[in-house]
Amino acid sequence: MHIPNQSTRGRQRWSGLMPGAPDLVAVKHGRVVFLEVKTEKGKVSEKQSEVHDLLCLHGMEVRVVRGADDIMDLVQL
Repeated sequence: MHIPNQSTRGRQRWSGLMPGAPDLVAVKHGRVVFLEVKTEKGKVSEKQSEVHDLLCLHGMEVRVVRGADDIMDLVQL
C-alpha cells in the first residue's frame, strides 16, 4: 500500500496525513512492514526518523529501502 503523504497546497494536515510517515506499507501473512523508499544517497529526514522511532517503539518493523534486494524476503513466496 502506498501512503499518499505529499502536501498539496497545505491540505496535508486537513487530510489527516502525518509528516514523516513511511512511503509504503507491506503486509504478508500477518506481518506488517513500513517502508521508506530512498535513493542510494537519499537521507531520512529528522521527521521521518522520529516517526520511524515511534513505530518501532510500538513494535512495528520499519525499513529504509534503497533497492529491490532490501525487500526480497517480502516478495518471495
